[in-house]
Amino acid sequence: MHHKSLNFHGAQTHTNIKHILMFVLTLHVHEGELKTPSVSIPKGTIVAVLYTFTVYALLFILVSATCERSNMLHNTVFVLTF
Repeated sequence: MHHKSLNFHGAQTHTNIKHILMFVLTLHVHEGELKTPSVSIPKGTIVAVLYTFTVYALLFILVSATCERSNMLHNTVFVLTF
């Protein structure tokens, strides 16, 4: 029987570890039952949307405050360059 060997290198290992940790954390969160799902689910959704909006707004402000305008206009991958 042939087994496929797993070869992990650098960033791939880091990414795989993050995915495993997120899976374990998500599994832990979903173990219990919600006391009031009709309140908890909408509240959690609203909090998640507000958190995501805040992160994107901060990213927008920080990038626009620290990067040159011409670079943002003409270089579509300016964030990826180091």
